[in-house]
Amino acid sequence: MAQILFFLLLLLALTTSGLRIEFIDRFSPHSPFNETAKPGSLTEKLIRQSQARMSRIKEITSTQVNKTTIHPPFFEDQSLYLAVVGIGTGQDDRMYYLEMDTGSGVTWIQCKPCNPCFPEQIGTFNPPDSPTYRKMACDDPLCVHPYACITGVCKYVITYADQSWVEGDLSRETFYFHNSSGEFETFQGLAYGCTHRYQGLEEYTGVPSGILGLDSSPHSLVNQLIDDTHGRFSYCLFPPQVEKVKSLAFGDDIVMNGDVQTTPILHSDGFYYLKLNDISIDGQPMNFPPGTFDRQADGTGGCIIDSGAAMSYLAGGPYDVVRNKLQSIFTLLGLVPDDTASDDLDLCYHMREQPGLDYLPSLTFNLQDADLLVRPEQLYVTNDQARVFCLGIFRDDRTDIGAHQQFNTRFTYDLINWQLSFVPEDCGA
Repeated sequence: MAQILFFLLLLLALTTSGLRIEFIDRFSPHSPFNETAKPGSLTEKLIRQSQARMSRIKEITSTQVNKTTIHPPFFEDQSLYLAVVGIGTGQDDRMYYLEMDTGSGVTWIQCKPCNPCFPEQIGTFNPPDSPTYRKMACDDPLCVHPYACITGVCKYVITYADQSWVEGDLSRETFYFHNSSGEFETFQGLAYGCTHRYQGLEEYTGVPSGILGLDSSPHSLVNQLIDDTHGRFSYCLFPPQVEKVKSLAFGDDIVMNGDVQTTPILHSDGFYYLKLNDISIDGQPMNFPPGTFDRQADGTGGCIIDSGAAMSYLAGGPYDVVRNKLQSIFTLLGLVPDDTASDDLDLCYHMREQPGLDYLPSLTFNLQDADLLVRPEQLYVTNDQARVFCLGIFRDDRTDIGAHQQFNTRFTYDLINWQLSFVPEDCGA
């Protein structure tokens, strides 16, 4: 399963036509976090990451909690994507590694004074050393409920599903990014959080330094830069072990070639919900009843596209139907099951001797006005040494289209017209 085991370092750059983020495989020679590990242990790490991600989404979208104060933690060393972001000026201008998250709004880092302080490989931001730093005033348009004004400063508390939490000051600061010439481009006065206290994060290992929020909420980087980027950003996730640098683009820098499809993004609580009508296996519709994948009044259900989850989830009933259909096809193909391949992944089978997975069935998410094809190399995860493949989808009470099922497709998010466009692309070329 080594192919799917990747952590991407994202290097931010500004072009004359828009903001770009360059993707680097964490385990490639280009990555400063390059490390070696057994494929099995890395697979288990991504499985745990996907499971933790779904638990956090449940907490955030539940009608029983405050949706805007619970955000994904990053303290498990399981971040899929990191972004290198410059924050501050003067004596404290340095680059910070932040978890890029399309499911978070507020960008934040740890700041001095902190009590206690979690360890950081980069060092902790010290506001007095940056002349452009300022705490967010209570009359700032982004200081709104649930953030509280205390002694003239806008405060935040972020609580996680495991009851750990962080708190600090909403602030404004200069952010800067490397451009293709190795120079810096700056954005002044961006809103972000300075975390001064935390609890329950003792196992944090020092990377990343915080979160880069890219959801659809007002505090996210996407919305803060909406006038410069027209509310558009785009990425193309490539398979692991690809050494070429690729870009996540914002604004006019986005290029899409080929048969582009477009589906609405549903207005929600920050996540990118899509209208999923049906699922097809090898082009054959499963004919699920209308509304099967709709979000319910209690916050359950719905279909999210999520770059922060390693693998996908399907709602329980549809998952069982899809699983049974795939199992019947595998039987017809004469494939031999392997019940010992994984404790967490389902439908594991021995691979044929022939290279590739083209003999396996594909899956299509039949969205409103668009069909997202998930090819076999995206649908299944493999262990080439053991010659075993498993279905790369988990069972849950909602549907989440994760990173592995998005490989080799360019996605463009448009927050002005509230739509998602996508087209097949060789993302590693």
